[in-house]
Amino acid sequence: DDKTVASIRVLSVWLAEEGSLEKEVVTVIPFLIDMCHRCHSEVNLIRMLTPAFLNLTSQDQPRSTFSSHGGHQLMVNYLIEFWQHIENKNEITNAMVDNLLGPFQVLLNIMVSEKEDFVVKNEEELLSVINTGHQILRILGPKLKSEGYPSSQRNQSILLANTLLLCLLIISRISRSSDLIEKEILIGIKNTATTYYEDQNDLTLQDDSQEQIKEVIFLGQQVLNSTLHHV
Repeated sequence: DDKTVASIRVLSVWLAEEGSLEKEVVTVIPFLIDMCHRCHSEVNLIRMLTPAFLNLTSQDQPRSTFSSHGGHQLMVNYLIEFWQHIENKNEITNAMVDNLLGPFQVLLNIMVSEKEDFVVKNEEELLSVINTGHQILRILGPKLKSEGYPSSQRNQSILLANTLLLCLLIISRISRSSDLIEKEILIGIKNTATTYYEDQNDLTLQDDSQEQIKEVIFLGQQVLNSTLHHV
């Protein structure tokens, strides 16, 4: 009901900033995930809670609890469903970035920290993330050039960097014997990453948006060099 949603909204704002009560907030995570499943058709609690989930998954114990209760699956489903309902897939607006970036960053928090057995257990879901990520990269890659990012494209630049790193991390940890990733997708991601990271070498990184993704870019370059050099 409205009172429950209002209470969760207040709780979400607090959890998005809280970092000192790690043990206490862990007990709330299963409840929040369950509420997202129950109320998804009535109100978009997932989008409301994504900033909180992003903060929680940056901490060890909350991240473990989030994953063990299916939080990562919640993010994957939300991401895929949102993308599937987009009618015009030839353009990504800033409004769309707001819906896409959070789930990618939450999943990125998990992928950076989890071991390979997490990927093995969730291979099918993560492959769907790669497929969606590849479609996003095909749109953003050609648009963002090294001449400098217009202010209207700064959020798109951040989305591109996070999407690239997440896709590269998943690919690097997928079973080497897996043939579920199409060669075309691998080549497309590699080409976009190579072009994008080469562009970054020519930038001074003085722009605020570039400073925000400096570490993401660095990690992406490392994963690219160690993972897709053979593609």
